[in-house]
Amino acid sequence: MPSTHYTILPPSVPEDWTSLAGLATLKSLVTSSLPFKPRDFQLYDSACILNGQDLFCISATGNGKSALIYIPALVRPHTITVVVEPTNFLEEAMAENLRAKGLMSVVINRDTLLKATLEGQDLWQEARACKYQIIALSPELLRSPEFSVMISTPYFRALWRVLAIDEAHLTDKWGADFRPLYEDIWSIRPCGPEHLTVVALSASVEPEGQTRHILQHLGFTEGTYHMDQRDCEHRNMDLVFRTV
Repeated sequence: MPSTHYTILPPSVPEDWTSLAGLATLKSLVTSSLPFKPRDFQLYDSACILNGQDLFCISATGNGKSALIYIPALVRPHTITVVVEPTNFLEEAMAENLRAKGLMSVVINRDTLLKATLEGQDLWQEARACKYQIIALSPELLRSPEFSVMISTPYFRALWRVLAIDEAHLTDKWGADFRPLYEDIWSIRPCGPEHLTVVALSASVEPEGQTRHILQHLGFTEGTYHMDQRDCEHRNMDLVFRTV
């Protein structure tokens, strides 16, 4: 049986989370659970996810994109989000951030699997049993037999609602040569449940060609996803060139 997740439940689920009433409900739910006042884009984009709409959010580093992972998870308990991160450091940082907000999260990579095994713990079995709301892992593990077994488990499939790809620009920049499996993330979607929502997050995506390439590889269908392309310029940073 899955563990109890201490999250917030709306008194009634809005038919459309992006409606004025839906956004008001969402804001009232999460404001008391977060150490900050959620921004309008965080609420609206989270509402799109709660509606089951694919999302591509391009926003500057430090602008609060990670809220699009944990706000829906806070509002919708007993569901599962799989987050693909490019590095172990980002996986750990994400999980620590989520745990601080009361979300059950786990990092699955070679290091954590080895550590868990030495301690008599089976992370894959725990994840398959729906112990965790958020599962952070690398793209390479998406092709592992253990991941395939997990997403084929009926109870897990019923609860798996979101596949989030952090640093989504790497599906283009790293996919072709350095890490081919990053480019192949799209192949996971057909293996997931029909209700699976895909969320792509990035701070550095070039317009036109690269954007189209990423949308294509993540299986986004024209007219069915929400594109939130925000200002990524860091006006508080200066480039200083010095002769050495």
